[in-house]
Amino acid sequence: MQDSIQQSAEPDAGAIAGEDSALATRATYQIFMVLVTLLALAITVAAYLLALPATVDQVLYIVDSLVALVLLFDFFVHLFSRKGRIRYLLTYGWLDLLGALPGMPVLRLARVPGLLVTLRELRETTPKETRMAARQRLAESTLLTVVLVVLLVVTVGSILIVLSEEPVAEANIKSGADAVWWAIVTVATVGYGDRYPVTPLGRLIGAVMIVMGVSLFSVLTSYIATQFMTRRKSAGQSDTELVRMQVEQSIAEWRRSAEAESAALRQEVAALRYLIRDMAGTKSQSDE
Repeated sequence: MQDSIQQSAEPDAGAIAGEDSALATRATYQIFMVLVTLLALAITVAAYLLALPATVDQVLYIVDSLVALVLLFDFFVHLFSRKGRIRYLLTYGWLDLLGALPGMPVLRLARVPGLLVTLRELRETTPKETRMAARQRLAESTLLTVVLVVLLVVTVGSILIVLSEEPVAEANIKSGADAVWWAIVTVATVGYGDRYPVTPLGRLIGAVMIVMGVSLFSVLTSYIATQFMTRRKSAGQSDTELVRMQVEQSIAEWRRSAEAESAALRQEVAALRYLIRDMAGTKSQSDE
C-alpha cells in the first residue's frame, strides 16, 4: 500500500519540479527583458534630457535601434506565447509594439506599461525562491548575458571613442555611425581595419574592448561546446541505460527458464524415485 502511494506521488513530484523549472526559465527571460527595457529607457532619457554632442546623439540613436530589435523580438514572444492574444493586443500589447519600433527613441516610453506589468507578475506570481533562482540562471545563461553585455559595451565604447577621437584632425572616427561600427567590429574581434583609433586614450579604449570581446565570445564558444558535449553525454547515458535494461531482461528470462527446468527435473526425479520404490516393493513380494 505504501509502495503504491509512493509511486503515485513520484509523478506529482516530477510534475512540480518541471513546473518550477519552467517558471524559473520564464522569470529568467523576464528579468533579462526588464534590464534591456531599462537600458532603452536610459538611452531615451540621455538623448532627450541631456545636452550631449551631436556625435553622442548619433551613437544613442543607432544603439537605440539595435535595442529596439530585441524589444520587437520580445513583443512577438509575448504575442505567440500567450493564450489571450487579442486581449494582450487590446490592453498593452499595442504599446509594446509601438515601443519596439526603431527610429525614434521617444517611442521606448511606450514600453513603460509593459515593464510595470512584468514587474508585477514577477512580484505576485513568482515565489521569492524562484526569483532568486532566475537571477542565478541569468548569470549562468550565457546567451542572454552576452547579448546584454555586448549592448552595454557597444554603447559605452562607442560614446567614449567618439568623444576621444572626433576632436582630433587626423582621426578617422568622426561620427556616431563610425563609432558604433568600430565598436561592433572591435568587440567581435574581427579587426576590419577601415576605422581605428589614433589617440592614446582611443587605443586604450580599443584594447579594453578587444579583451572584453575575446572574453565574451570565448565564454560563448565554451558554452556552445559544453552544450554539445552534454547532449552527447546524455545520449550516451541513455544508450547505456537501454543496454543495461536489455541485459537485466535477458537475465530475468534466463532465471525464469532455469527455474522452470529445475521444477521439471525435480518432478522427473520424484517420479523416478516413486517408480524405483514401486519396483523394489514388487520384487521383495515376489521373493517371499
